[in-house]
Amino acid sequence: MNRLITICMIVLCLLFAGSAFAAGPTLMSYQGQVLTAGGAPVANGVYPAVFSFYQTPVAGLLLWTESGSITTTAGLFTHNLGSISAIPAGLFATNSSVWLEVSVNGQIQAPRTQ
Repeated sequence: MNRLITICMIVLCLLFAGSAFAAGPTLMSYQGQVLTAGGAPVANGVYPAVFSFYQTPVAGLLLWTESGSITTTAGLFTHNLGSISAIPAGLFATNSSVWLEVSVNGQIQAPRTQ
């Protein structure tokens, strides 16, 4: 009897784990570098940033966005996507392709990345 309960518990855990993975990530770590128009890293500091997911590499339907700030060192920054505005469950499962657009200090960092 105990063995049957153990097996049932394992099966239930696997089912719940599978549905959690299908929903997609709730946080995604993203690292980038912000450069000036001349190609040099921006000055160390805090900059406003907007992160957005789109269906296409240019224009297209906006799927998700969040605004916040990043801190740069030699132009490098790291941000956890979804830490400010939750990434919708199933966003990646229901869209055949998703493209990330990053805007820093009002300037779009082109091109979008898939």
